[in-house]
Amino acid sequence: MEEERFNPRGRIDWRTWGTLNVPVGRWERFPCAFPEPIFDPLLLSEMRWTVHRLIEELGHTAETSTGRVLLERARSLAIQLGPGVHQRPRAQHRASESAFVAEALEAMGWVADKRGLGGTESLDGLSWDLVIDEVWEAWVSAFTADLATRLGLQSTPHGGAQHPLNWAGGIQSMGALVPDVALRGAHRVIWVDAKYKAHLSQLAQHGWRRLTEHVRSAHRADLHQALAYANLAAMDHVDTVLAYPDFGTSQESPLFAVATIATGRRRVRLILAGLPFGFSSPDHREKTLSAWRSALAI
Repeated sequence: MEEERFNPRGRIDWRTWGTLNVPVGRWERFPCAFPEPIFDPLLLSEMRWTVHRLIEELGHTAETSTGRVLLERARSLAIQLGPGVHQRPRAQHRASESAFVAEALEAMGWVADKRGLGGTESLDGLSWDLVIDEVWEAWVSAFTADLATRLGLQSTPHGGAQHPLNWAGGIQSMGALVPDVALRGAHRVIWVDAKYKAHLSQLAQHGWRRLTEHVRSAHRADLHQALAYANLAAMDHVDTVLAYPDFGTSQESPLFAVATIATGRRRVRLILAGLPFGFSSPDHREKTLSAWRSALAI
């Protein structure tokens, strides 16, 4: 069964959540997939054993707010399962037609063996994976779509500005340059690439010379990528922007760093821009849009 829920159940489709729900402000709606309830006395006994073990372990963290919430959730599950036999999960289960059930059985094994998210013995498995880069790209795409109207430009959908690389010969590399966002006007273009990295805040705090070689190498590659996008449009005014998350708690103006490259009549600006990952209020959103509009003014 698949449905959108306020309270997650089963497997959450993080890709759909990040690319479809986040851009339109539906943060609280989670696309979930889960099987219909099944009755299996042996499985129920193993579920009771697993939940009872979780209640015991969570009792050690009940003094924390997170621990209390998880403990209450585990107790609620115990009530739903009802009284009955408790049996430690088996090492082997029969094949399940449901991938969700198979992963649930695996997670129960982790609890039994104190592995992964089920305990503290070793971290050799995780039961979920959130591709935060994709969520950030969707957030930047939604923000710049609003920004485009303030600048009088047209926004290209996320990933819609593809520029093929035509290789000659048998050896080939990547097939296209694909900026995350393109904002176009009659006489200018703005390329925006979302980077879920701390480079901008690190530069602001430490400066280029005090960054580690690893960070400088990664940032240098991002700059070269952004400058490659600058050659994709034959216009007099080209801006290429690397959008970084700003996790500051204040509502001060986001960080910007601007470098200009001029060749004849053509002017290219390379901009490192900070963007809050979510807004605390409508006023916060408007201030951020205004700051970006000012930074991109020509």
